[in-house]
Amino acid sequence: MKIDTHATHGHTPSRFNELLARWQQYQPLLELQNRLRDSRDRIAISGLAGSAEAFLVNGLARSLDRPIIIVTRSTDEAAELHEDLLFLMNSERLAFYPSRQILPYDFKAPVGEIMGQRISTLAGMLDNRLSVIVCPLRALMEPTIPTKVLASSRVDIEVGREIDVEDLVERLVQLGFRRVPLVEEVGDFARRGGLIDLFTPGSEYPVRVELFGDTVETIRYFEVGNQRTVGQVERVTILPKREIPITQETLETELGKLPEEDADHIRHRYLNDPELPGLEWLSILFGLEQGSLLDFLPHNAVVLLENEEALREEAEEVILEAESLHARLRERLSQLPLPTEYYLSPESLFKRLEERTQINHLPFRGARSDVISFNCQPHPAFNARLDLLGKAIREYREQQVEYVITTDNEGQASRLDELIQQKAGLDELPHVEVISLRAGFGCPDAGFVVLTDHELFSRHHRRIRRKKFKEGVAISDYSALTKGDYVVHT
Repeated sequence: MKIDTHATHGHTPSRFNELLARWQQYQPLLELQNRLRDSRDRIAISGLAGSAEAFLVNGLARSLDRPIIIVTRSTDEAAELHEDLLFLMNSERLAFYPSRQILPYDFKAPVGEIMGQRISTLAGMLDNRLSVIVCPLRALMEPTIPTKVLASSRVDIEVGREIDVEDLVERLVQLGFRRVPLVEEVGDFARRGGLIDLFTPGSEYPVRVELFGDTVETIRYFEVGNQRTVGQVERVTILPKREIPITQETLETELGKLPEEDADHIRHRYLNDPELPGLEWLSILFGLEQGSLLDFLPHNAVVLLENEEALREEAEEVILEAESLHARLRERLSQLPLPTEYYLSPESLFKRLEERTQINHLPFRGARSDVISFNCQPHPAFNARLDLLGKAIREYREQQVEYVITTDNEGQASRLDELIQQKAGLDELPHVEVISLRAGFGCPDAGFVVLTDHELFSRHHRRIRRKKFKEGVAISDYSALTKGDYVVHT
């Protein structure tokens, strides 16, 4: 199995792979796999600590020929699980579907990276390319582009095929792309003679399409900052920039459907703002068809709920929040979509989820006998006492318990080696490997323990967030700025 890390000599994840192999043969996991194959009944599980849930999802993805969607209570929980899974499985089969991170009845637009993640995830589901999707509850409740609209909106460009450049430019504008002199962000495109540069959602880099007459000669990825080629492909698929198919050119037609005072209020908010903030909820007022992530999910999918009871409570909170925002804006607009016209109602959401096989991850087993318990334990507390770590490692050896200490990079791994040799009192090198996990855990019944360096020293784990889509260019000097330029402060 390939582990996606940057480990180098001395700290490659060989021991970690052995622990993964043990997990694959762990009896509760085998029981869960068998029940998923033989039945569509709801299954309850418990006893997962630390990053054990990522082990579970990876194990299921390797053994089941059906997609898995994990629904968490918050965006942070979903992002943490997704990051853990990136180190355990093929990232091409894994996706994170975030919430829009904007609220209904507010005049704001989602940021480009979030729009790109959502659209590219939906496209991957439409093509049956994904085996694991992680999403927070709010994202599941939010509307999105309908499946048929996304399917008909995609544009394929292939080397050797002829294209009508003027038609392509018109189509890009319809998909929400912005024509600019230089492509910098998702949703930008530029045309210079026989070259068309564009930055589509779902791509880490913008692409440059080179034409010979009307025939596509090459398709290359390039860096935003220096324009250098970083790869070449035979085919590229262009996805819509946004889930709402409304542009500056078609906006007035939609506003004509509203009372004049409402339309004027929205026109005023859109003055000098090409992003058209608020379209996500206004599109419902305009009568546009809405879709749901569940429309893209096959009926044979497995739904893993992070504590169904807690999720139901969160769903009610989402609606209550929206009702408060709705009441506030009613003073300014005479017509507004109801909160349950924007969000899926809790009742509708969980009824649709019941149509698929469900796993309910409970925080505690309690007295229930039908719950599959994995009996994992939280990371032991060492409070930076390496002598206690040394004692624990000697006990692991005596009990034939396998262990590994994970760390984020090679520098930290080498330093940890030195510290443990100096202060832990061990007679051999510890098993330190470069693997970034949110939290360690023990699995006594499977005979292994995963330790993390940040928990050894009681530190908060801070991952460096990797942007899926590289946007913008940095200025080399303040003299490069001119009046009217936008500046982002970090």
